[in-house]
Parts: sequence; structure tokens; C-alpha cells
Amino acid sequence: MKNAFLKDFEENLYNFYNIENSIVNIEGELESLKTIIEPHGFNTNSFNNGGSDFNSAEIKTLNYISKGIVLSSKLKYNKFLYSMIVKAFEILERNEKIVIDEFYFKNNNITKICNTIHYEERQVYRIKNKALYKMICFCYGKVFC
Repeated sequence: MKNAFLKDFEENLYNFYNIENSIVNIEGELESLKTIIEPHGFNTNSFNNGGSDFNSAEIKTLNYISKGIVLSSKLKYNKFLYSMIVKAFEILERNEKIVIDEFYFKNNNITKICNTIHYEERQVYRIKNKALYKMICFCYGKVFC
């Protein structure tokens, strides 16, 4: 059974390109929200006087603002995760980079990787595990996986 910490890190490696795409998509969504919110502004004079009800424009604006807050938070997390993986990948040796790239980023199986780099399966597994350990240590310090 795999350690939950290691499993989570591997999941992030498998989803690396999805994280990259989500950064671009969230930035675009935030730009469109910004153009929707800014022209209308948040005018206190537009609230109904004497009542506690907002009109529909204020409700929509508040919904857009709350959506923007959630997306900004997710964007910040995804950028952190993306940069952490990129930096951890950079410290690996050439053969470790190839194995991690083929196994996690390109989602190839061990047999195909063995044929590509001409190593035995157990060597590829050792390289993969060593590279994962290096990446995790780089990102989080020494962790017992």
C-alpha cells in the first residue's frame, strides 16, 4: 500500500499538464469576470433604500466577486504546484528526467520506457523511485514514504 503523501504527489505529476492548462483557463476566466464587474462597480446608492433586499444587479455582482475569489485562490494554488513540480524536475539527472517524463507526464508504461532507454524493468523502477524521492525531498524536505 502506498503512502497517501506519495500517492498525492504522483497524482500531481500525472495531472501536470492539466494543472498547466487550468492556469491558463482560470486566468482567462478571471479576466472576463474583471470586465464584467468593473464597468458596473459596486455602488452603495444602487441598493434598495429602507429594505434588506438587493436588486438583481447587486446579487449578480456579488456572485461574480465570490466566483473571482474562489478562482483566484485556485489559481494561486495551481501556480505554486506547477512551479514546485518544474523546480523539482530540474534537479533530476538526465535518465531520471526521462523516466519521470515518460511515466508521469506522457503516461507511458514501464515496458515502453524500457524499450526507449534500453534498461531492464527493475532498473527503470529504481530510477523512478529514486527520482520521486529526490523530488519530494526537494519540495517538502525529508519525508518518510
